[in-house]
Parts: sequence; C-alpha cells; structure tokens
Amino acid sequence: MRSPHLQGEGARRATARALKNIYYDTPLLALRERGLVVRVREAGRRYIQTVKSSNGTGSSGLFNRHEWERPVVGPKPDFSGIDDPTLRQELSTTVSQLAPVFSSEVNRTTRTIQRGEADRIEVAIDQGRVMTPRGSAPICEIELELKEGKPEALFDLALALNKETPLRLETLSKSDRGYVILTEDAIGWSKAPALALDPAMTGMQAFETIVRRNLGHLLTNERAAREGHDPEGVHQVRLAVRRLRSVLSLFRSVLPADTVASLNEELKWLAREMSAARDLDVFVDELLRPVQAAFAEDADLTALEAMARTRRGEAYEQVRAGFATARYTALLLQIGRLIESRSWQEMLEPEAAQQLGEPARVLANRLLSERYRKVRKRGRGFSKLSAKDRHRLRLGVKRLRYAAECFRSLFESDATPGYLKRLSRLQDSLGYLNDVETASELLQELEDHDGTPSAAPLARASGLVIGWYRRGAEELESKLRKHWKQFRTDQPFWTEDAAG
Repeated sequence: MRSPHLQGEGARRATARALKNIYYDTPLLALRERGLVVRVREAGRRYIQTVKSSNGTGSSGLFNRHEWERPVVGPKPDFSGIDDPTLRQELSTTVSQLAPVFSSEVNRTTRTIQRGEADRIEVAIDQGRVMTPRGSAPICEIELELKEGKPEALFDLALALNKETPLRLETLSKSDRGYVILTEDAIGWSKAPALALDPAMTGMQAFETIVRRNLGHLLTNERAAREGHDPEGVHQVRLAVRRLRSVLSLFRSVLPADTVASLNEELKWLAREMSAARDLDVFVDELLRPVQAAFAEDADLTALEAMARTRRGEAYEQVRAGFATARYTALLLQIGRLIESRSWQEMLEPEAAQQLGEPARVLANRLLSERYRKVRKRGRGFSKLSAKDRHRLRLGVKRLRYAAECFRSLFESDATPGYLKRLSRLQDSLGYLNDVETASELLQELEDHDGTPSAAPLARASGLVIGWYRRGAEELESKLRKHWKQFRTDQPFWTEDAAG
C-alpha cells in the first residue's frame, strides 16, 4: 500500500477488516468431487454463505451461474434460500454429512484507485493463513478488479506493481489451496482442452480464443512444472509456449509488429529456461532406456544415467528460478493485455483490420494455405536435403500442424482426423532425427561438464547411445520418404486448392 501507484491523488482512503472463513464438505469430500465449494464467512457480526461451482457448471452441467451468495444466521450452512432448484437439490443430498474441513483467516485492506478520468480499480490486499488438520499455508495476495474503464488499465497497474515488487499470478483459489494441503495431493499436469471455434466468429475472436486457451494451458501446468514431480509438467508448459509462439507467428501479418516481436522474444526466453529440463527428461526416460535394456547391467550406461539425473536436478532448479522472476509474470500480463485490450486494434492498418473482421473460416483458410505452401517449398528435393534443411522442414511441419489443430473445428469433416494423424506422423519421423542430434549435443555437454577420470567410460556409454539411434535413423529413412510423399499427395482438409 506504500507503492506510489496505490497512493496519491487518485487513491481513496483504505479500509481494513478481518475475515474468517469456514469451508464445509463431507468426510469423503463429495462436494469437491462435484466441483462445488461451500464457504461461510464471518465478517464482524454478519455471516455470509457462498456456494461456488469451481468448474462453472457443477456436476450436472445444469447450473447457469458460478456463484451464489446470501446471509445466514450463523456459521453453519443453510441451503433453503438458494434460488437454483438444481443446485439446492444437489446440495440437499449431502447436508446431513457436512462438517468443517478447513478454514482461513485473512486481514483484508481495500482501496479504490482512480487512474485518469475513466479507469477505476479496486485493490484488495489479503494477508493471513489457510489452515487444515494436516497443515497450513500463508496467504499474501493482491487482487485487482476493474470497476470501470478499459481492461488495459488493469494490466498496466499490475505491470507497474510487478516492476516494484516481483509478483506471481496465483492460479489456485484459497479453497483450492486448502484442499491441496488437506489431501496432500501433488498438483497434476493436464493436456490442453479441445478447442472449439464457432464458425460465426470473426478472425479477431478466433485469435483471442486461441491465445486465451494456450495461456490457460500454460498457467494450469505451471505448478506441476515447478514442483517437478512428473516430467509431463515441463513438457506441457513447453507445448503451451510453442503454441503461443506459433499463433503469434500465424497472425503476425495482422498484428502490431512491435508487439509480436516483444512477446516472441520473451516466449523464446521462457522456452530456453525449460529446454534443458525437457531435453534431459527425454534423454533419461525415453532415449536411454532402450539402450540400457539392450545392454543389461552395463556399468558405463548406469554411470551415464546417474550423471544425467544429477544434471536434470540442476535443470529443474533453472525452471523454478525462471518461474520466480518478475520477467515471467510480466510476460503473462502482457499476453493477457493483448487479448483483453482493444486499444491496439483501433490502430491497425485498414487491411489488417479488415482481415481480422472477416469470418474466422475465411482468415483460417488463408493462413493455413500460406503455411502449407511454405512447407511444400522447404521440402523440395526431400531425399537430398541436408540435416539443417530437414530441421527447417520439421519446424515448418510442426507450425502447420499447430495451426491446423487450432482451426480444425472450423473445417471438421471425415477427412480431418486422418489428415492430422498423418501430419503428426510426419512431424514425429522428422523429430526422431532431431532427437538424435539433441542427444549428441547433450552427451557432448555431459562429457565436457564431467572432466574426471571417468571420462573414458562416459565416452564409451555415449558412443553406445549415439550409435543405437544413428542406426535407427538410417532404418527410418525409407519410412520418412514415404511419409513425405503421402503429405505431398494428401488433400488438405481446409481447402480444395491449398496446394496452389
């Protein structure tokens, strides 16, 4: 609250109050399983009951609202006044079993900030703890809510505060954190949800939907990547970052050039922070295992694995350090500002504005066809392409696949799944060659990093691994040429004349 951004002429007097919250559930946490949260808040002499549908629909998929709030006479839940009959019926089946499962105590300081003439933002700082029978955790949050004005004002204030005091976007609610402590569950990873674009959307609406979905995918997997319990956490974050870069590249002809360049540079930085951990995950869990199975109990391979695991631990420290920076938070806020703000759209060149205003299907056809032609051009004389050129081709195929997956719902037909499957197969075949090259570079790095008398056994183990996969690459060549030929003769699902 001492920040100059929260004081001065536009800041109203701050108010403070203590909040005590009790969260209710059954002994088997049935409400949580149904995607519901029941909380009773004590604020002074008043009790406020809140019921939230954490997944937005409830287990039945019939709720029209996400939150119901009403006064109650005491600290115990009372569902009789809930106006949604479906929700009331669902809660009534558990009411006899409900009991407090955890609580929180928070001191909240609230202040309204006026930025300029039109933008009014409510700032709330919460400090306290969430407490469960199995432990507790501190709460120290600042929440910004736009009461009036343009969304970019909200992001600009958050970015300014982040420069002063490094902040981190919190993706878990207080109830989420209580349940995590209570159940002692590790935060799991998740794949990106299926993307369904409405054919009635404009190109701009499709862009915003795609970016919002990939940003959500990144945030959903951030905690799993940071904790490092499962390699899929980092993998999913890297996928989200790649797809964000891909969609910025896909739409770059109709977006402000400086914005695309700035965000792309920051996304490249984040990808680099993840790359060592992901490469070592792939090496230890996927590339090394088949070789160890073929050369059972080989001491040199065992030593190589131990060294790679040690290096992987260091790489995950780099991942955690990256997430903890103000730079990472600023990147997330800048992406959010891009998709929530309208000011940059008002400054677009007329042709770009026209294209973004077109039906999404029209713009998608044009963008996909451009990428398709680039891939075909990069693949000319496929059998004679150098390793460097095949790498460029792989990147082109990957970008085409990401774009095709983004827009598939606009062109869904019987041919779509098969086309995407074959495109993925071509990418994987080209990716095998890249894995071999990445493994070679990684093994060289491990040898250089070691510098001990064990260097000779390490070099032998490295030779076994590289030899194994180079032989596999040679055997893959005929299959790879077949996959490329299939791609060249396949009819793209989005248009009948994409080949030009």
